[in-house]
Amino acid sequence: MTTLVVGLGSNHGDDQAGWLVTEMLKELRSDSDSFISRRGRVPLDLLDWLDGVEILHICDACEISQVDKPSGSTRMLEYLRGQNGRLADSTAPENTVTAARIRTRGSHDFELPAVLQLAEQLGKLPDHVFLWAIPGSRFRPGDEISSETRLAVRIAAEQLLHAIRGNSACER
Repeated sequence: MTTLVVGLGSNHGDDQAGWLVTEMLKELRSDSDSFISRRGRVPLDLLDWLDGVEILHICDACEISQVDKPSGSTRMLEYLRGQNGRLADSTAPENTVTAARIRTRGSHDFELPAVLQLAEQLGKLPDHVFLWAIPGSRFRPGDEISSETRLAVRIAAEQLLHAIRGNSACER
């Protein structure tokens, strides 16, 4: 299966989280790991990279209040096809949220939920799509990435690599 990992972000503080996950995956991966990783500035970048992809992992920063977990935690959500942008929480699949509620950060001109819905309508959306929401609180230009977000990046990269290798965290 072709797996694509996309880190969305910018240079502004905790908004670097998605990019840093892709960088950390490069350090952690072994020769037997088979996936493609890319860094995107805006969600629309995804549309250019989906051909032939069967599993898509998107890593992006979100506001801490939207994660509802302790500092340093990440939240993996599965995009539910045909359900108007609903996401299922990996820790409680019966709990779904609207993708628009998990507001990712940055200067996204076209928001991630809209891009995923467009990809679905165009028939380009992979069978399995996961959003790794990485909590952050510093998003202004010139902000440094917080220590809590750095920790969350490491945790997300390790969990994501485990999911790619075994696909266990991604199956229902």
